[in-house]
Amino acid sequence: MIVGIDTNLVALDPRAASPVKNGALLKARGRDRFVMEPRSNTDSPGELARFLFDPKRKKARAVVWGSTPLERLDE
Repeated sequence: MIVGIDTNLVALDPRAASPVKNGALLKARGRDRFVMEPRSNTDSPGELARFLFDPKRKKARAVVWGSTPLERLDE
């Protein structure tokens, strides 16, 4: 799950005991691309995430994390 906290994007695992504490920051690396900066070296540091946008809605419709596309869940 990717959420915005203040001005940061954070990747969280909602199943974790402390999702925010163990979350990974996503740092911008170009247009629609981010690199993962986890708090531990075991969580794929440097892995890229690319957001795919729906031009009509101007919202991300999916994120491609490694080779895995993850679709957006609307509230």
